[in-house]
Amino acid sequence: MSSLRRTLVWLAAGAAAAIAYLLLARPWDLALFAAVQASPALAVGLGIRWYRPARPSMWLLVGAGMLVAAVPNAVSFATRATLPVPETLPFLSAACDLTAFVLVIAGAAQLARVQWAHAGSHRTMDAAVVGAGLGLVVWVFVVEPYVQATARGAPAGLSLLVTPFLDIVVLSILGSVFVAPAARSPSYRILAFAVLVHLAANSVTAVAILDHWYRLGGGLDAISLAAYVLVGAAAVHPGMAVLAAPPPVHGTPRPLSARRLVLLTAIAVVVPGLVVLQAMLGRRITADAVGLGTVLVFVLAVVAMNAIVRELGRQRAELDGAMAALSQGERERRALLGATVRAVEDERKALANELHDGPIQRLSAVGILLERVRLGLVRDDRRAALALLAEAGERISQEIGVLRRTMGELRPPVLDERGLGSALRDHAAALGHEAGLDCDVAVELDRRLSPPVETVLYRVAQEALANVVKHAGVRSAKVSLRREDGAVVLEVADLGVGFDPDAPEAPEASIAGERVGLLAMRERVEMIGGRWELDAGPGRGTRVRAVVPMEVARP
Repeated sequence: MSSLRRTLVWLAAGAAAAIAYLLLARPWDLALFAAVQASPALAVGLGIRWYRPARPSMWLLVGAGMLVAAVPNAVSFATRATLPVPETLPFLSAACDLTAFVLVIAGAAQLARVQWAHAGSHRTMDAAVVGAGLGLVVWVFVVEPYVQATARGAPAGLSLLVTPFLDIVVLSILGSVFVAPAARSPSYRILAFAVLVHLAANSVTAVAILDHWYRLGGGLDAISLAAYVLVGAAAVHPGMAVLAAPPPVHGTPRPLSARRLVLLTAIAVVVPGLVVLQAMLGRRITADAVGLGTVLVFVLAVVAMNAIVRELGRQRAELDGAMAALSQGERERRALLGATVRAVEDERKALANELHDGPIQRLSAVGILLERVRLGLVRDDRRAALALLAEAGERISQEIGVLRRTMGELRPPVLDERGLGSALRDHAAALGHEAGLDCDVAVELDRRLSPPVETVLYRVAQEALANVVKHAGVRSAKVSLRREDGAVVLEVADLGVGFDPDAPEAPEASIAGERVGLLAMRERVEMIGGRWELDAGPGRGTRVRAVVPMEVARP
């Protein structure tokens, strides 16, 4: 049976039970009423078994509340009572009703707690505003008639007065969830409708009993049965599995959504609406209740608006901070782009000068030697020609070595042939020979990394070690390459003079590229999804750390 069909079958069975209740005679109608009251507990058990909700506690509390609510009618049926339950078993009925509502309110609070945690604590104020508005309606149309009836000596149970207010608590909690910026499943809508139906049935039943037109087994009881059937339908619907799950919220939640604005506006017009309705019904306007209700709703509305203003201010501050960070990042990227373009041009110019002043000049000299060899052979001076030829070969070998070193500086072949660890060791050895830097390299990797990752980490180490040579004021450094918590970690550390990374950057430093080099390292690492960290301070050295996820690495 499909999930939707289960819900429809449950609703159809509930409708059949409501019709049967109207047709059955006493005491069998009590048995049916008690069975329908307890049926949501069965629905909760089936829903948990079928759909495996992430937070079953909310449903278990609701199901337990429905089961407790069925106890008085079940006892009445067992004892063959013929009077209304509140009159035959007043204490049991009141205790079970109160316990049932406590369990249902706890379940609703479980749902609201998840949503409030993601939408802001001001949702509790929404619940208070909704409760105040609905409570004023119940006070005018239920409580005051109750007080007048008891003054005339008419019997009235306390539970008739309390249960509508407890319904309001549940409905207020669900109302605050409704205005939260979150997706609501069909189970939520069915459950909220069930509470509305139950509130209406309880309130009208209380008024009917006080005015002596209530009939046991009549249409009002059938409406109450419909509320229990709807709770069961919400439990057997597949949406029950995600009812209390925190939905994904994209971006910053809006504190004043359209739903929330409509709800707060509706509650704000409750007071004038009550006055108009009482005038239309020809009733005496209850100025004391309306006046107190007006003050309460106004105070709660002011507090709610204050919470909205604070939330908007907080979000504005976060937005300003994000925009400032974005602007700073954009300035840094522009500076990096400009410095990169200049660095590329400077490197090309330096390489051109080096090739012109070095290999080209020396190869030109080799060309002159070979011309002398040719002349010697023409003069048949073989001894002089062989000597010149040997000298030319030696110079060519020297130039091949120079070109190989230049090529290694551009991209070391060992990086492609033997991997990052060997390339770091060779570079450290070259720095020790050329700059006198004693560099300790520790590599703890059991496999090669992908070429882009090896290139990025090699350039980071190269730049960091160049900074040690230029700025650290020491002749030793440590390089570490290892796996850590599923990531590849490269660290370059020294115990040199250090610097303050938070200090304002001097213009001459920007021109010289001192801070641009750090920014270039960070950009390289973040470009492949890694994280770049800098730990530095005056007098305590510098540590550069690059962390790249292992999933970037080649298996």
